[in-house]
Amino acid sequence: MAHFRFKRAYFDTNVLVADNWPHLSTNLTEYFWQSDILKVRNFVPDLVERELEARWLRAFKQKVEELNRKTSDINRHLLRPTVEAAVPSVEEAIANYRSIVQQIRQAHQIDSVPLPRTTNVAEFVRMAIERHPPFEREKEKGFQDAVILMSIVEHLQESPEPSILVSNDKIFGSPEIQDLLKARSMQLEVVRSIEEAGELLKKRLVHAVRKMTSASEEKVSNALLTMRGEINNFIAEKLEANQIWLSTDPYVPGTIKMISAAELADIERIAMASAPWEQKPGQRVEFSAEARVDLDLLVEVFPSTPSKPLRIGQPSVDLHLTALAEIVESGYSALSVLRRESLKVPKKIRIDGSAERTEDGYTNIYLLAVQPG
Repeated sequence: MAHFRFKRAYFDTNVLVADNWPHLSTNLTEYFWQSDILKVRNFVPDLVERELEARWLRAFKQKVEELNRKTSDINRHLLRPTVEAAVPSVEEAIANYRSIVQQIRQAHQIDSVPLPRTTNVAEFVRMAIERHPPFEREKEKGFQDAVILMSIVEHLQESPEPSILVSNDKIFGSPEIQDLLKARSMQLEVVRSIEEAGELLKKRLVHAVRKMTSASEEKVSNALLTMRGEINNFIAEKLEANQIWLSTDPYVPGTIKMISAAELADIERIAMASAPWEQKPGQRVEFSAEARVDLDLLVEVFPSTPSKPLRIGQPSVDLHLTALAEIVESGYSALSVLRRESLKVPKKIRIDGSAERTEDGYTNIYLLAVQPG
């Protein structure tokens, strides 16, 4: 079960009630977040939806009765009826419940499973008489579980996929039901709680997130590499760099007089402002790209002097500023001891931009800023 890669999940009434449906508990919130990322499809059988609504409505009516009793007690205590409880009607309450449930379903793409259409009444009667699970052997119960089970079986027959049934009802894990599923070549494992279902997804999530992030970053990188000319022009127009950054790592001797050209060499890393699973087609997504560029520099350097081993106390023959000053004072131009060279130097820069998300990649890239990396 630990490595069972299910693609859909069916939910029984008891596990949703245990997690305080329709309020989204921590377990439900975490499970839905993970299933959204992993594209696991979630289903609630029609009978379960009806049971959940009926339970909620019974609880609502019970709370209204309790409130009315407490209101009456307060009014008796005050000796006059001055307190009224403002309670919505049953129709208003159930409409509000259905609206909230619909919002949850839309947010997490939860679909319904219709009642059985091909399993006839005679089949349910036979299962009940023979006490075939989910009808229990020692008790007169099991009809609702049978409807839930056959709803899922028929749904899986239409489009078979590895699936789980999230239910703490042990009857669904019985050997007889497992034999029924195997006879129909169905992969349906029973998970006891929403927390357990979330743990199964969590084990797949780390790898999936890494894979999705890497794929998205690669798509942005490839899109940038197709517009080298535009990026080169953007760097030439917008990049501002000081002498220290230009002359270090790698070291450049002398004074840099001009950056004569810049050429994009490679995109080394992409950082997205939003996670891939949060992005929708048509949305603009901001990114930062760490890039390597080759800069053509015009450098003013001192002439090289032959190097030789030095002895203790022996001065170097390298040209020092004091020597340069003496040359200037003697009437020679400083340029007579300098020369200009063109050097190609690799540097790292950061490019900020945004791209439009499509179904399979990114397009319409805007370049926003560039700065030394």
